[in-house]
Amino acid sequence: MTDRSLYVSPAGVRRRGWTDAMVRELLGLPDVQGRDPRRFTPAPLRLYLLARVEAVERTPEFTAASSALVETHRTAAVGVLAEGRRAAVLAAIRTEPILVPRLPAAELERRPPATGTC
Repeated sequence: MTDRSLYVSPAGVRRRGWTDAMVRELLGLPDVQGRDPRRFTPAPLRLYLLARVEAVERTPEFTAASSALVETHRTAAVGVLAEGRRAAVLAAIRTEPILVPRLPAAELERRPPATGTC
């Protein structure tokens, strides 16, 4: 049995800010792989050595990957905020009354026909 304080699971790595793609690219294969003796599950147990995870977190490759991840989240957040502002403007437009003056029939007959462009 392995000492679990020395290892981190894929869920633990994700809690540290990693994505599955970052794990595949930067960590590669797990250090321990097999069946979990404490419970039956068809998925194999995968554990990464904590010291190796911490060492990779100090590399420029990890810094670049996590910066790109932060930028992706920031871009998505900006999009959500912009969509919120757009929805607020459209809601304000829908509630604003549109005043159309009523013209007498004689005035309408006198005006030239509309061309369809503004």
